[in-house]
Amino acid sequence: MNKSGWRDLIARYYVATTLVHDKDQFKSKLRQLKHLWHFINVLRKGTGLGRRDDGSILATDAWWDSRTVVCKQSYVESCTVKMLIFNDSPMPVF
Repeated sequence: MNKSGWRDLIARYYVATTLVHDKDQFKSKLRQLKHLWHFINVLRKGTGLGRRDDGSILATDAWWDSRTVVCKQSYVESCTVKMLIFNDSPMPVF
């Protein structure tokens, strides 16, 4: 996205929410959402994964351990993982 696109996004977000965020905050959020989207696609199309009757993912503990990590901090800068789970919830807290 170019400079005018970021300015337009920031302006429209402010009008909709009356919250002020800068370009770096939006870029960080976009990066988080891309990682989440990738992880959800792995869950949807993963080979060897099953489904329970309620639709939730059925996988071994070893599978989950190899693809997730629990981080108690709100911002994790040194952690490079495929998916972060915050505060023991299955979805990241933004």
